[in-house]
Amino acid sequence: MPAAFNLHILPVLRKDGVDQPSLPGLFIADSHVSRRVPHSRKDDLLILHLVLTGTATIKPDGQTQLLENLAEQYFSSPGAVTSALREAFIDLNQFLLDRNLTSASSGLQATGLLTAVVLHEARLYLAQSGPSHIFTISRAGAVRFHDPDMSGRGLGISRVPDVHFNHAQLGLGDLVILTPEAVLAWRSDSLSDAHGRSMNTIHRVLMNAAGDDVNAVLVQAHPGKGAFKILERDKLEAESPVMVGAPAAMGAPTSATGKSPPADPTKSARSLGVPAAPAISQDRPAPGALEAGEPGQAEKESASGRRRRGEARPVGPMILAVLRAFWNALKTIGYSLRAALSRILPGNELFTIPSSWMAFIALAIPIVVVAVAGLVYIRRGQARQYNEYVNQANTAVEFANTTSDPANARLAWQAVLDLMDSAEAYQVTHETQALRQQAFEALDPLELVERLDFRPALNGALAESVDIVRMVATRDELYMLDAASGSVIRAWLSGRGYEIDTEFRCGPGSYGSYLVGTLLDIAPLPRNNSLGAAVMAMDSNGIAVYCQLDSPPIAVPLAPPDSNWGDPRAFELNSGALYVLDPQTNAVWIYVGEGYAFINPPSLFFDEDIPPMADVIDFAIDLDDLYMLHADGHITTCTFGFAGQPTRCTDPALFGETRPGRESGATMEGTAYSQIDFTSPPDPSIYLLDPTQAAIYHFSLRLTFQRQLREVNPLGEPASAFAISPSRTVFLAMGHQVLWAALP
Repeated sequence: MPAAFNLHILPVLRKDGVDQPSLPGLFIADSHVSRRVPHSRKDDLLILHLVLTGTATIKPDGQTQLLENLAEQYFSSPGAVTSALREAFIDLNQFLLDRNLTSASSGLQATGLLTAVVLHEARLYLAQSGPSHIFTISRAGAVRFHDPDMSGRGLGISRVPDVHFNHAQLGLGDLVILTPEAVLAWRSDSLSDAHGRSMNTIHRVLMNAAGDDVNAVLVQAHPGKGAFKILERDKLEAESPVMVGAPAAMGAPTSATGKSPPADPTKSARSLGVPAAPAISQDRPAPGALEAGEPGQAEKESASGRRRRGEARPVGPMILAVLRAFWNALKTIGYSLRAALSRILPGNELFTIPSSWMAFIALAIPIVVVAVAGLVYIRRGQARQYNEYVNQANTAVEFANTTSDPANARLAWQAVLDLMDSAEAYQVTHETQALRQQAFEALDPLELVERLDFRPALNGALAESVDIVRMVATRDELYMLDAASGSVIRAWLSGRGYEIDTEFRCGPGSYGSYLVGTLLDIAPLPRNNSLGAAVMAMDSNGIAVYCQLDSPPIAVPLAPPDSNWGDPRAFELNSGALYVLDPQTNAVWIYVGEGYAFINPPSLFFDEDIPPMADVIDFAIDLDDLYMLHADGHITTCTFGFAGQPTRCTDPALFGETRPGRESGATMEGTAYSQIDFTSPPDPSIYLLDPTQAAIYHFSLRLTFQRQLREVNPLGEPASAFAISPSRTVFLAMGHQVLWAALP
């Protein structure tokens, strides 16, 4: 449904005490920026705020084009908001990383600090990469989102970007502030009074307290239906305060006095810009920091602007004159070279060469010399950069070995790994490998990491086109769902590992009178079941597929819910019942049958209290307990109600941290989960897959962190699926490869 607010957006940039007319690196867009917009995106508003630091920044026009491409990608991506945002961050990170690697020899590097805000159905989705700050100021007070440990140092410096997600409810008069740097007086406890005030007052107060250098975006919620308006600093006096009455229900428009100016209908995106971010201060503000002040003086027009408006000068005669002078110089050089050689070499044969060729020889020699010198300089420059990173890493090692604070030690060892990533961009040596191994050995106990000796599981290779996205394992069988073909691959345990069953058939096709589409999930069936099937699968149309070892599959449509199917994502079999996850209809459906045949209509898992499920990407079932994994990494837990008791849900459920220097919370620091699984007794547990780290996180049923499982020798590739067999074997898929190891 459309958002219940319009967003009034004020870009703010002050350099050396002078207010600037525009803010490069700011881009605001609605769905009109893309031609292909799925239904779930059509009412969203997107704000992107990019700051580039370093020696290889991008011109404002280039930043605009870059951000427009990211916005178009976001609005054309289906699925959850956080999933679409993550893809945009990954693409920008890859662009900056490739650019940095290409220009590494010249010492030109750039780091991107990107902040994204999405207004989706009166809810804000926040994403940060780099040590930026987001303040949300509501009726209840002000909250700051800032954690450089979770969001990393920015984009373009490692192959896997660190992105930190949060979300917040938006209300009438609420204010959001985006800034790459902390201003001393802009603290959560001193910003609460800004709620509901006019943007003119907010701007004067904030700028009076800010000092000489400010880079920020101010966003305020006004009555409306999902449009945006970019404010101009010299016209702020026309902005009225937002009159906030009684709180409105979520997603419903709230009445207010005054009318919100309409958004410009001719443009769906606006671009402004951004400077480099200075150091971040954490000091508390002085008393009275929020008293009104005077606005800064506007900067005079730039010289580049005057040049752009200047008259064009004729360039043809100038180019001809330059070429003519260059050719005459070539001939002069040729004559001089001929005269010099005639005095030092015998005979006249050599001097039958034309003067132009003699000039070319005269030029080629110094060019070759310069090229060789340049290569030597580049190599020395690379060696200097490499040595600098290694020296910094050794300093971090010394600090980590001497500090008594485990949290500081963890940060120092993590810095060693980051510095080794940078150093090995120039060269990989025994020294960098030794430092990396030293960091791993020190970090593993602090992070509760257990290293498993993963080995190839399959006796034979899968085709490179295979993309394994789901796996389930029995004691002696492994079933793999291939996203490329939408079908299931079976492997059985032999004395040489797992052998691929080339005769097994389980995938899209026509079975009886039913046409089965791409399979979306799989689950193993107990032996000797009434259908004689080894595994059960399902397509997005709700057709259950029972795959047998020696016969074609059996297709049986499930009775659709009363509301019909939305977009089923996954299913689970538990205690003979079938549970189907359908986030689009905000439902988990329960089918009860006999012998794993489900012919009766389903019932809803929930009662009146139904948690929001639009961004749920996976789920797991343990008897009466439901665990739903959201795209931002938080989990909703629900317990089914019996004997007249309602189903109860906790959203978000808290992860219990057991590592030093970390706190329990709704999300886990430095993680981005994609799959969840439950393992049965004797060790009932919840496992979560972090694909970017190829790590499996182990939790108790109350979500208390136990450990994380990682490779002894990391391949550096993301994981796409995992499974744990009843015999305690861990399987990890990386594209078309499958690894296995014993679970300790």
